[in-house]
Amino acid sequence: SFTPDDRYYLGEAPELSGYWMATGYNSIGIVSSGGAGMALAQWLNDGEAPFDLWEVDIRRAQPFQKNRRYLKERVSE
Repeated sequence: SFTPDDRYYLGEAPELSGYWMATGYNSIGIVSSGGAGMALAQWLNDGEAPFDLWEVDIRRAQPFQKNRRYLKERVSE
């Protein structure tokens, strides 16, 4: 799956406490899985991200990105 900014989503869902996500890896899922899994495990265990993960933090997603036209324009190949 592709995300509007071509970066995956990692972290706890903002509107659903206790629901953690690692999704939207575009075409880099296998390459990223080890590091993402380690970071997510530490985040779950410690209650905070082990290092700056803002580039992939799911909280960076904005409500306007739910617009189908916007998404279609951003993820077209």
